[in-house]
Amino acid sequence: GTSVLGIKYKDGVMLAADTLCSYGSMAKYKDARRLTKINDATLLGAGGEYSDFQSITDLLKRNALEDKCTADSLYEEDVNEE
Repeated sequence: GTSVLGIKYKDGVMLAADTLCSYGSMAKYKDARRLTKINDATLLGAGGEYSDFQSITDLLKRNALEDKCTADSLYEEDVNEE
């Protein structure tokens, strides 16, 4: 199976994932990227069916772009402000 690991620490979050994509018991691809940047505030990691990961990634990127295009401000908000 695929491994995706997230670790929260004092100054942020670290994500790591393996790169093997298999079909049944056969190793199909050895360089599949299972982590992807959605926007400046979101990093996505996923295991399981790679096509599901691609579909969810496309959906989230479209939503992030739509949010950016329809925002009330011309400037990106500081995501670190609380």
